[in-house]
Amino acid sequence: MRESKLKNVIAISIATSKFLIIVWLLLLFLAESYSFDDFISIMSIILPAFSVHASVIIRYTVMQRYKNQAEDREVKASFLYTTLAMLFFYTLAIIATLAYRHDVGPEAMENVKTSLGLIETVFGGYLGYAIANLFRIQAEIDLG
Repeated sequence: MRESKLKNVIAISIATSKFLIIVWLLLLFLAESYSFDDFISIMSIILPAFSVHASVIIRYTVMQRYKNQAEDREVKASFLYTTLAMLFFYTLAIIATLAYRHDVGPEAMENVKTSLGLIETVFGGYLGYAIANLFRIQAEIDLG
């Protein structure tokens, strides 16, 4: 797959996965599976990583708004499948964790928050690394 196509696939997949997660959480909240406080707590765990990923993608998109086919390289299948698999399992893990809370009851809320934090750290860290490399974000250090 060409790098430009992979960027589109990753950007759309991240937006879609977070949208599904937020809709799932909202449905559980509306079904009174979560209190308002629980809903806000969970959103505060889920949204920061999404904001970081989205800002990297949006920044790149704005800076690269003109087509430049000279830099469009072929991406290894291992990178493609690893990144998409991590995104899939990340989404599945969060949805399953939210469903676990729904099935078990209020006593499991702390476990849900801890689990979501771990999922965001592990999967969010890898996805952040993959996104930063794919979208060629370099650290900008201000020494003065």
